[in-house]
Amino acid sequence: MLQNLKMVQELIEKLALLSEEELRELLELANQYINTDPKSSLTKSREALERIVYDIYRREIGEEPKRVELGMMLNQNQFTRKIETRILKLMNHVRDMGNMGPHSNVGRVEEKDASRVLDTLSDIITWYIEKYILEPKEENDDQDACRIAASDDKYTAEQEFQLGEKYCSEHDYLEAIYHYQNAAELGSTAAQFQLGMFFIVGNGVKESLPDAEYWFECAAERGHKEAQYELGLCYCYRRNEKRDLLKALDWFTKAAQQGHALAQTRLGIMYKQGEGTKPDILKSIRWLRKATEQNEPNAQVFLGRMYEEGIDIQRDYSKAIKLYFTAASKGEIQAQYFLADMYKNGKGTPKDDEKAQEWLKKAKRQESFTWDQDEFKAYMDGAEKGYDISQFNLALIYASGSSIVEKDDAEAVKWYRKAAEQGYELAQVNLGASYEYGQGIEQSDIEAFKWYRKAAEQGNAVAQYCLAQMYAFGKGIEQDDTKAVKWCIKSAKQGYAKGQVFLGLVYASGGGGIERDDIEAVRWYRKAAEQGNAVGQYCLAEMYASGLGLEQDYSEAETWYRKAAEKGHAGAQFSIGEMYEFGRAVEQDVAEAENWYRKALEHGFEKAKEKLRI
Repeated sequence: MLQNLKMVQELIEKLALLSEEELRELLELANQYINTDPKSSLTKSREALERIVYDIYRREIGEEPKRVELGMMLNQNQFTRKIETRILKLMNHVRDMGNMGPHSNVGRVEEKDASRVLDTLSDIITWYIEKYILEPKEENDDQDACRIAASDDKYTAEQEFQLGEKYCSEHDYLEAIYHYQNAAELGSTAAQFQLGMFFIVGNGVKESLPDAEYWFECAAERGHKEAQYELGLCYCYRRNEKRDLLKALDWFTKAAQQGHALAQTRLGIMYKQGEGTKPDILKSIRWLRKATEQNEPNAQVFLGRMYEEGIDIQRDYSKAIKLYFTAASKGEIQAQYFLADMYKNGKGTPKDDEKAQEWLKKAKRQESFTWDQDEFKAYMDGAEKGYDISQFNLALIYASGSSIVEKDDAEAVKWYRKAAEQGYELAQVNLGASYEYGQGIEQSDIEAFKWYRKAAEQGNAVAQYCLAQMYAFGKGIEQDDTKAVKWCIKSAKQGYAKGQVFLGLVYASGGGGIERDDIEAVRWYRKAAEQGNAVGQYCLAEMYASGLGLEQDYSEAETWYRKAAEKGHAGAQFSIGEMYEFGRAVEQDVAEAENWYRKALEHGFEKAKEKLRI
């Protein structure tokens, strides 16, 4: 189905009023053929675009093109420099998809393909009419004619923006976009930002990251802090293009300097983890503190975690619990879990099992998605129209369950697949996991491998790690240590903690084309450990305890064993027990040793039975 049938019908009527018969006829045929003959619909859309480009070429260049051929005209720099970047991208999209029409060897063209191209063509035609066709006309009683002839001085930018706000509140997104666009072109940064958000979520337009980036950048360059933050996110999470963390850092900085709390949080995390810049713990803490002063819960959790674990900052349980409590009180689920753990283990507060259970219950009650009915309908509507982001979000709702729908793994797989088949990498990862663990579908390592590989090839670090595991253990593919290491390195270099641990293990033992190197093993274990990964912390502790790759240091070993042990790592709990038993870096304490051995046994560490003489 067309995303915006109303827009197409209005354009057909508008073209008729403007006596643009050839273009009107092509648009009408493209619309008519969508259901019955999608390939012909694509062909007509391409012909309509060629008609538009030909007319613009004559107007802008002042002469006939040497060849009236769409590809030739769109490849002439002298001509394309005169077309704004956003529109040129849309034209190239219609041209590329339109080429599927006359070629029978491209496979089946679906209704949704023709529908999306027609949506894009409609945007181009709207722009073309406003820029090249309309001329000022005298006012008359015909309301439709008045709207077609509306000039920029009919409303101010603020008036157009307020009209957009009015229609948006009434959920009439087509009308809202019309007025936001007018306001944006008159220089309203608020309208430019709103258009960017519409292209992100797909309200009234098809989801388009390039279009969102265009409008965010228009507003961001004029100092709109929300647009600066969103533009930073776009550079962080680009699909099918390389992420640009340097640009993301730049835009987050601009927004953060204007007091944007989420941007301040992002900066704090990026400086801590060395994303887009060298790690700088002082800048990280400074920006995180600025965000916490504005009660930003993500910053409170992240900074609280740093205080709790004593990573790059002096451990301070009292500060950690204060930050967790503030965030947890506002409904932050992760903070509620951390707070429950603090009460359970008496960190920064007396032990209190009752309060621990209270916060744990609150977290679990909120753990399912809390989408409201309107959001669910919006995702369902977008998913049925073929929008990959909507399909993925709908799958997440079904995978976890909510107040709107019951948990349904099979339905989740259905929507993961639809998004994955369109190249959406996060859906490909989750579909791979569904096959690997048999959730909502029959278990299949072969299918899991296939979908992990698709996402890994798009640069997804989680998928690269999963693919490395598949090669390492011969799941769904012939075992191949060299390929396992290749994908492991890609994942680790992107900062994925599990990939970093895996690479550390490779260096610790050698194999897959890599020689044993304890110093490199320590380096990768440390990267994972500093992200809070319990296995990485345990492995780093082992290196300190054994003196491999660095100088033996039981005090450091105890520090990292304890971090992992507090996360429930059984091996680390057992090792802490041995530290107490033999008095290494701690005062010898047989009772405390037994306490840790029991914890290790509770987590399945059978070797602890020997220590407890069970």
